[in-house]
Amino acid sequence: MTNNTQSSWKYSTLGEVANWASGGTPTSSNNDYYGGELPWAIIGDLNDGNVTQTSKHITALGLENSSAKIVKPGSLLVAMYGSIGKLGIADVELATNQAIAFTTQIFGGIPVKYIYYYLMFKRPKLLLLGKGGAQLNISQSILKNFEIPIPPLQAQQRIVKKLDELFQKSENIKQRLDTISQKINLYERSKIAELLHGGNGPQQDLQEAQNQQASKQNVSLPLQALTTLPLGWKWILLKDIAKIQGGVTKGRNLKESPTIEVPYLRVANVQDGFLNLDEIKTIHIKSSEKDRYMLRNGDLLLTEGGDRDKLGRGTIWREEIKNCSYQNHIFRARIDLELASAEYVSMMTKTAFSRKYFYENANQTVNLASINITVLGNLPIPLAPRSQQDLLVINYDRTKKLNVSLQNKLDLIHQRMRMLTANTLERIFDGKQIELDKHDEPVEKLFLRIEKEKSYLLKNSFQEKRPKPSTLKTQPITTLQEMVSCLNKLGGEAPANTLLSATSLEEEIDVFFELLRQGRDEEILNVPVGKTGLISLK
Repeated sequence: MTNNTQSSWKYSTLGEVANWASGGTPTSSNNDYYGGELPWAIIGDLNDGNVTQTSKHITALGLENSSAKIVKPGSLLVAMYGSIGKLGIADVELATNQAIAFTTQIFGGIPVKYIYYYLMFKRPKLLLLGKGGAQLNISQSILKNFEIPIPPLQAQQRIVKKLDELFQKSENIKQRLDTISQKINLYERSKIAELLHGGNGPQQDLQEAQNQQASKQNVSLPLQALTTLPLGWKWILLKDIAKIQGGVTKGRNLKESPTIEVPYLRVANVQDGFLNLDEIKTIHIKSSEKDRYMLRNGDLLLTEGGDRDKLGRGTIWREEIKNCSYQNHIFRARIDLELASAEYVSMMTKTAFSRKYFYENANQTVNLASINITVLGNLPIPLAPRSQQDLLVINYDRTKKLNVSLQNKLDLIHQRMRMLTANTLERIFDGKQIELDKHDEPVEKLFLRIEKEKSYLLKNSFQEKRPKPSTLKTQPITTLQEMVSCLNKLGGEAPANTLLSATSLEEEIDVFFELLRQGRDEEILNVPVGKTGLISLK
């Protein structure tokens, strides 16, 4: 600490300024433990914000028969496994699994958001402390020993206010950028629809064409996306204008056959509109299969499986690699160039119409959706006259390039926002953007209060392994005199939540506030306005 502001700060550890615990998982095979009313948080529920709901719930029986614990609203949640340092603040009473650590008590009135923002800033350092094999993790011990700078309490409050404002502005900008991005994607899809309706004159009714095909093929056709076609266009199936074939199956027994080793494309190589050729593997095929499995310039590549809403993604092969093959989870459509161009057909596979068709006709397993060669071959294609296709593709490509340019600019703005946020966090926690205030309480006084609170909790056995309403620490107080006695034991001043715990009035909050009002009116207590500040004796 070198600057004047930081000279009034003091370093501590997370374990010194807060008590921590972690949760547990009820036996997964016992249905009586799950589906109850208590939210049960896993790492996927942490969103670097307030946790208002969880994907899973457990019952009171599940809580009782596991190491899961009740987490009070306002507690800080920190991921220890996998996504180390992912954060949340409990907005409701909940429980967690063992992969999440949480605060059971923060001492001295330190705002939970001060620790939250600091851990967000130091997340990269937490990640470096991770240990393990396939999945890195940190222990509670590592978390508790993690250093944190502690400025005066009032400075902490100013830091939280400043960062709240910054993140609110960032969120507003992000929402606007997301809206723009959605409009860009909608514009691209609308341009395709506009191209398909660009003709004049008699129209061919889609319903009639689809009914004819549906009577011949056992497929489900989306009827809402397109209703008519321009003059001279017609509905055909992909298999009518292309030879479709799957690729090489891995793991075949080729011992009795002469083979050759060739590079081949995997699903990871074929993306939506482009190829990722960073890693190319090889495979052995029969020498006699070379012509069958070799890709040619202009072949349309389409993937078999993936997320249901992304089926049929693909692009055009341009002989980026010589003598390249492809695996069986990729389809190759070799277009009859007298009827259509590969670019035109590729464009049509990206329409909302085609995506809906793939979505509705996919086979679904637990983790993967897929289409087969029959479904792909029966994809309806609105076929424009060959002489018009190139112009349609050119117009679409212009729109696509414009959208890519706009999206790249949006991505750059997102990147700069992240850098600005990181720089601001660094400057704030280095003390460079926080003004000194001579009226700030000395940080030494804050640490004295922390020690008194911890001693009081220890003396009265307030550190419980499983805080539950059914196991109250002591009998709730009933008089102002008893509240004054509790405050004296805490050193004459304490944050409201600490005094609330000391008085055992968590379940009788109205009584707590009534005693505070009485103490203020009788000029016995100093009661701050708002959520921050200390309650003290006059």
